[in-house]
Amino acid sequence: MRRLALVLAMLVFAAAFTSRPLSAQTLTAIDVASAPSEGVTPVLYAIRSGIFRGLGLDVKLTFLNNGAAVAAAVLGGTMQFGQTSAYTTILANARNVPVKIVAPSSVYTSSYPFGILVKKDSPIQTAADLNGKTFATPGLNDYGSLLLQAWVDQNGGSSQSMKVVEMPSSALTAALTQGRVDAVTFAGTLLSEALESGSVRLLAKPMESVVGRSNFVLGDIFTTTAYAQANPRVVQAFVRGILAANAYVNKHHRETAPLVAEILKIDLKVVQQSDRVQFREANDPKDFQPFVDLLYKYKVIDKPLDVSDLYAPAALGVR
Repeated sequence: MRRLALVLAMLVFAAAFTSRPLSAQTLTAIDVASAPSEGVTPVLYAIRSGIFRGLGLDVKLTFLNNGAAVAAAVLGGTMQFGQTSAYTTILANARNVPVKIVAPSSVYTSSYPFGILVKKDSPIQTAADLNGKTFATPGLNDYGSLLLQAWVDQNGGSSQSMKVVEMPSSALTAALTQGRVDAVTFAGTLLSEALESGSVRLLAKPMESVVGRSNFVLGDIFTTTAYAQANPRVVQAFVRGILAANAYVNKHHRETAPLVAEILKIDLKVVQQSDRVQFREANDPKDFQPFVDLLYKYKVIDKPLDVSDLYAPAALGVR
């Protein structure tokens, strides 16, 4: 009897141990893809600070060349989440690509550093001067290219006459100063770095004049519809980590400046002296409405979208 009691006790102990939540025993591996941009700073902070690990996630960040490569990696299943522009995700939904937003990223405010740059001694002074010129952007389908073209059209030029080429952000200033392109767009710390070089000048800050309002989301983190449906608890934990990191980065520019310098591969002093990108600290689909309206206005999408449909249901309401 004593032996039987011992066996039963061991079985009870084993059952109690194996019934513990999975997160208590192991971390869920998550791969996130992004082009090198200031917008992914909260992801890197949440990894380095342990925020994600505290939520049961083992997150790895991989940098790819551009938004198209990020989307391909997520859709192909090699990455679970991707950080990109709202432009890309909205356009994907309009074309019935099975991706959904899970969290907001960078947000535009009136102080957001975004502008059209030309060479310092360029003769270009107006929108019409850009007619027939070559414009470079990190992604052919990004908000920078859309906003430049919209600004040109609104101010007496013809965007249809312009040639748009794609190249990495790190190559834009050199391409401009060497005369291989006539104009580029930069945002955030990269804009400050480019102006700091003294070889380029600001032609225009088109964001608010084109969109007609400030305080809206520029970027987001997304996943596939299938992944969100199959892993709602993982999505919710990931979103909690992102929102917490967004809030921290907003309030701790000095502490997170080294992360920005690492991501962009630029001098830390430039980051410390630059205006920094802000991040949305809550999930609200309405934040994406201005971009939906802009894409519809310029016939990038052929019908208005319900902004709630852009989101993975599991992500809504997460605080």
